[in-house]
Amino acid sequence: MTMTKGKETMAISGEEVKAFARERGADVVGIASVSEYHGPVDQLGSPFLVMPEAKTLISIGVAMLLGSIRSNSRIATMDSVKMYDELRRIGYDVGRFVERRGYMAATVPPTFMMTNTIETKGMVADIPHKAVAVAAGVGAIGNGDLLVTPQFGPRVRLATVVTSAPIEPDKRLDWDPCGNCHKCAAVCPVGAISPDGKGMAKPMRCFHRTEKHGMPDLIKFIEGMLVKSNAERIEAVRAPSFWDLYQVAGVGVFYDCLKCVESCPVGKRS
Repeated sequence: MTMTKGKETMAISGEEVKAFARERGADVVGIASVSEYHGPVDQLGSPFLVMPEAKTLISIGVAMLLGSIRSNSRIATMDSVKMYDELRRIGYDVGRFVERRGYMAATVPPTFMMTNTIETKGMVADIPHKAVAVAAGVGAIGNGDLLVTPQFGPRVRLATVVTSAPIEPDKRLDWDPCGNCHKCAAVCPVGAISPDGKGMAKPMRCFHRTEKHGMPDLIKFIEGMLVKSNAERIEAVRAPSFWDLYQVAGVGVFYDCLKCVESCPVGKRS
């Protein structure tokens, strides 16, 4: 037991943290020093904006169900919603584990809430989970800008715990699990992924296809309602397209396409 700024703290080993996270339900977990994190350091995305005393980043991932990914978009979406709930729970439990040792911890959720500004357009998180996962040795960025893990390929969802605890970090992967087979580019229905291995060539194409009933559709619907007659407005809110918007607003997220994720052969169990 040591004293840190007048507080009693107990040493935490990386193996302790990882064993606890796995016990709570994590499928992959890694630890990174903030010095190894190659994301932003003085703007949105910086761990120091989450916690000025940040020393360590803990990357936590849970695996997608392959059967759900291969099912229709409603089933696949609700699978992700459940995973996000699990990640929030696991992240909070890990944070409590760390704080009981006398340090501070903050959980960065896997999805909302985001910072909505004209510049970021809601596309920048408090911490980019993929960058943390790379620094923590969980995986590497493959073609299509997906995090590819050796165990599950890109079929994981991620969350991050930022902590003031000095914990021995893991090493980055010294190999790339993405074999650049380009299957993700071949199956992309909107041609968003570069076929020559240079990553996401047209990310907004991916966004508009994946978030089919997200913010862009909501904006279009509201703009359309402003110029409609009363009769047309009544007809619009009785249309299935509006019901889709309503349903997504309640769920919070909707993924209409996961073809690149499903197609990746890395870590595929069947």
